[in-house]
Amino acid sequence: MVQYTTDAGETITKKSVYGTNPPKYSVGDIINIYYNPQKTDEFYIADDNIGKIVRIVFMLVGIGAIFIGVLVGTLVWIFA
Repeated sequence: MVQYTTDAGETITKKSVYGTNPPKYSVGDIINIYYNPQKTDEFYIADDNIGKIVRIVFMLVGIGAIFIGVLVGTLVWIFA
């Protein structure tokens, strides 16, 4: 769980969508949070790399799928 106070003084308590086992942070740890001023319940932890890793993995899988699709399509076209 993460708790932070917005610039408007609103206190937000929310669970992060990413987690680790064992937890990266302990209860009471002070961490840097970035939040969306238009939707104050949307946030990310400044030094949390899990989201970046997930995005990179999905990007590489997508690029691989496109490459395989183009390769198979080309081979079918050539040998048809």
